[in-house]
Amino acid sequence: YLIVTRDFRPWWLHNRALTTLGRYSYGMYLIHIAVIEFFQGPVLGAFKAVLGYNLASLLSGLATILLTLALAALSYHLFEVRFLKLKRHFSSMNRA
Repeated sequence: YLIVTRDFRPWWLHNRALTTLGRYSYGMYLIHIAVIEFFQGPVLGAFKAVLGYNLASLLSGLATILLTLALAALSYHLFEVRFLKLKRHFSSMNRA
């Protein structure tokens, strides 16, 4: 009875924020190193001179996360969606 009527995935797998992060995760994987290098280099140095190390590190970390997510979302909507639409042309190759 439970097998037929119940979804066994944990509740947190249905979370909208997590599914959005999952959608953008490949772009985040590709982009994050470049963003980290930018924010941990010149930006963090400039922040440290004005704000001190702790606050500068916090702001640099938050900016890194936000910029990585924004660029990944942009990449997804400008590029990945177009490639994902091509999957229908190759579906017969995946079937054995």
